[in-house]
Amino acid sequence: MFDLPPSVLPPPTAYPADYGYDLWIVYLIWVAVAAGLYPLCRWFAGVKARKRSAWLSYM
Repeated sequence: MFDLPPSVLPPPTAYPADYGYDLWIVYLIWVAVAAGLYPLCRWFAGVKARKRSAWLSYM
């Protein structure tokens, strides 16, 4: 009753042993994306602080 449907979890033989990325690469990409988005978020926070437009309250 609580098992995943067969289409969600493929059999272990569906992918090769070296499929995917190492965990440290995933962490490195995650940190790079977060660091890249930080200036954009700071800029947008400044826009929201300077302007009190109604549409900005929804973002």
